Amino acid sequence: MQKNHTIFSFNRGRAGISPVIATIVLIVAAIALGLLVASLAGGLSISLGRQEGFHVIDAKAYYSPTDKKTCVSVTFKNMGSSPITSISAKIISPTSGTLQVGSTTLQPGEATSATTSSCISNAPPGSVIIVQIEGTVGTSKISTIVQVPVV
Repeated sequence: MQKNHTIFSFNRGRAGISPVIATIVLIVAAIALGLLVASLAGGLSISLGRQEGFHVIDAKAYYSPTDKKTCVSVTFKNMGSSPITSISAKIISPTSGTLQVGSTTLQPGEATSATTSSCISNAPPGSVIIVQIEGTVGTSKISTIVQVPVV
Protein backbone atom coordinates (compact mmCIF):
# COMPACT_ATOMS: atom_id res chain seq x y z
CA MET A 1 0.00 0.00 0.00
CA GLN A 2 1.23 3.47 -0.89
CA LYS A 3 1.78 6.05 1.71
CA ASN A 4 -0.21 9.28 1.20
CA HIS A 5 1.78 12.35 0.38
CA THR A 6 2.04 14.81 3.26
CA ILE A 7 0.18 17.52 1.37
CA PHE A 8 -2.95 15.35 1.47
CA SER A 9 -2.44 14.16 5.00
CA PHE A 10 -4.62 15.38 7.82
CA ASN A 11 -1.97 14.46 10.32
CA ARG A 12 0.66 16.98 9.30
CA GLY A 13 2.95 18.12 12.01
CA ARG A 14 2.53 21.84 11.45
CA ALA A 15 -0.65 23.81 11.13
CA GLY A 16 -1.37 26.67 8.67
CA ILE A 17 -0.32 27.32 5.12
CA SER A 18 3.10 27.35 3.60
CA PRO A 19 5.02 30.66 3.83
CA VAL A 20 5.47 30.60 0.04
CA ILE A 21 1.71 30.29 -0.53
CA ALA A 22 1.03 33.03 2.03
CA THR A 23 3.49 35.35 0.27
CA ILE A 24 1.86 34.73 -3.12
CA VAL A 25 -1.62 35.40 -1.69
CA LEU A 26 -0.42 38.66 -0.09
CA ILE A 27 1.20 39.83 -3.35
CA VAL A 28 -1.97 39.11 -5.35
CA ALA A 29 -4.11 40.92 -2.76
CA ALA A 30 -1.76 43.95 -2.76
CA ILE A 31 -1.84 44.17 -6.57
CA ALA A 32 -5.65 43.92 -6.63
CA LEU A 33 -5.97 46.61 -3.97
CA GLY A 34 -3.51 48.85 -5.81
CA LEU A 35 -5.45 48.51 -9.07
CA LEU A 36 -8.71 49.30 -7.29
CA VAL A 37 -7.29 52.45 -5.68
CA ALA A 38 -5.72 53.56 -8.98
CA SER A 39 -8.97 53.14 -10.91
CA LEU A 40 -10.96 55.04 -8.28
CA ALA A 41 -8.40 57.85 -8.09
CA GLY A 42 -8.23 58.06 -11.89
CA GLY A 43 -11.99 58.42 -12.20
CA LEU A 44 -12.06 61.01 -9.45
CA SER A 45 -9.32 63.12 -11.02
CA ILE A 46 -11.10 63.11 -14.38
CA SER A 47 -14.32 64.40 -12.85
CA LEU A 48 -12.53 67.01 -10.71
CA GLY A 49 -10.17 68.14 -13.46
CA ARG A 50 -12.82 69.81 -15.58
CA GLN A 51 -11.19 71.44 -18.58
CA GLU A 52 -11.78 75.14 -19.08
CA GLY A 53 -12.99 76.18 -22.49
CA PHE A 54 -15.70 76.93 -25.00
CA HIS A 55 -18.28 74.43 -26.22
CA VAL A 56 -19.80 75.37 -29.57
CA ILE A 57 -23.57 74.91 -29.45
CA ASP A 58 -24.42 76.13 -32.96
CA ALA A 59 -22.51 77.49 -35.95
CA LYS A 60 -24.11 78.75 -39.16
CA ALA A 61 -23.00 80.56 -42.29
CA TYR A 62 -25.64 81.69 -44.78
CA TYR A 63 -24.88 82.92 -48.30
CA SER A 64 -27.11 85.65 -49.72
CA PRO A 65 -27.22 85.43 -53.54
CA THR A 66 -28.66 88.95 -53.87
CA ASP A 67 -25.65 90.77 -52.40
CA LYS A 68 -23.21 87.83 -52.82
CA LYS A 69 -22.10 87.92 -49.19
CA THR A 70 -22.06 85.42 -46.33
CA CYS A 71 -23.22 86.09 -42.77
CA VAL A 72 -21.82 84.00 -39.90
CA SER A 73 -23.27 83.20 -36.47
CA VAL A 74 -21.62 81.06 -33.76
CA THR A 75 -23.22 80.27 -30.37
CA PHE A 76 -20.94 78.93 -27.66
CA LYS A 77 -20.99 78.13 -23.94
CA ASN A 78 -18.49 78.25 -21.07
CA MET A 79 -18.08 74.58 -20.09
CA GLY A 80 -15.46 75.20 -17.41
CA SER A 81 -15.71 76.02 -13.73
CA SER A 82 -14.18 79.52 -13.95
CA PRO A 83 -15.35 82.72 -15.68
CA ILE A 84 -13.98 83.43 -19.17
CA THR A 85 -13.19 87.10 -19.83
CA SER A 86 -11.98 89.19 -22.79
CA ILE A 87 -13.88 87.02 -25.27
CA SER A 88 -13.35 87.79 -28.95
CA ALA A 89 -14.20 86.00 -32.17
CA LYS A 90 -12.69 86.42 -35.61
CA ILE A 91 -12.82 84.85 -39.04
CA ILE A 92 -9.38 83.56 -40.02
CA SER A 93 -10.16 81.88 -43.36
CA PRO A 94 -10.92 82.23 -46.33
CA THR A 95 -10.89 85.94 -45.55
CA SER A 96 -10.40 87.84 -42.32
CA GLY A 97 -12.96 89.66 -40.25
CA THR A 98 -14.29 90.12 -36.76
CA LEU A 99 -17.51 88.95 -35.19
CA GLN A 100 -19.51 90.94 -32.68
CA VAL A 101 -19.67 88.99 -29.40
CA GLY A 102 -22.86 89.32 -27.35
CA SER A 103 -21.09 89.11 -23.99
CA THR A 104 -17.33 89.44 -23.46
CA THR A 105 -17.50 87.68 -20.08
CA LEU A 106 -19.09 84.27 -19.54
CA GLN A 107 -19.73 82.74 -16.15
CA PRO A 108 -19.61 78.92 -15.92
CA GLY A 109 -22.57 77.46 -17.82
CA GLU A 110 -23.49 80.71 -19.60
CA ALA A 111 -23.75 80.99 -23.38
CA THR A 112 -23.46 83.82 -25.90
CA SER A 113 -23.38 84.35 -29.66
CA ALA A 114 -20.96 85.96 -32.05
CA THR A 115 -22.20 87.28 -35.40
CA THR A 116 -20.75 89.20 -38.32
CA SER A 117 -21.56 92.90 -38.11
CA SER A 118 -21.22 93.16 -41.88
CA CYS A 119 -21.41 90.02 -44.00
CA ILE A 120 -18.23 88.89 -45.77
CA SER A 121 -17.49 88.25 -49.42
CA ASN A 122 -15.28 85.50 -50.92
CA ALA A 123 -17.23 82.72 -49.17
CA PRO A 124 -19.64 81.13 -51.67
CA PRO A 125 -21.90 78.16 -50.84
CA GLY A 126 -19.92 74.96 -50.34
CA SER A 127 -16.91 76.72 -48.84
CA VAL A 128 -15.91 76.54 -45.19
CA ILE A 129 -15.38 79.56 -42.95
CA ILE A 130 -12.95 79.09 -40.07
CA VAL A 131 -13.77 81.05 -36.91
CA GLN A 132 -11.45 81.40 -33.91
CA ILE A 133 -12.94 82.15 -30.48
CA GLU A 134 -10.52 83.39 -27.82
CA GLY A 135 -10.77 84.32 -24.17
CA THR A 136 -8.92 84.47 -20.87
CA VAL A 137 -9.36 82.25 -17.80
CA GLY A 138 -7.39 83.71 -14.91
CA THR A 139 -4.01 84.40 -16.52
CA SER A 140 -4.30 81.72 -19.22
CA LYS A 141 -5.44 82.29 -22.79
CA ILE A 142 -7.86 79.76 -24.28
CA SER A 143 -8.89 79.34 -27.89
CA THR A 144 -11.28 77.25 -29.97
CA ILE A 145 -11.37 76.88 -33.75
CA VAL A 146 -14.72 76.22 -35.47
CA GLN A 147 -15.24 75.18 -39.09
CA VAL A 148 -18.54 76.56 -40.39
CA PRO A 149 -19.82 75.28 -43.76
CA VAL A 150 -21.52 77.89 -45.93
CA VAL A 151 -25.03 76.97 -47.06
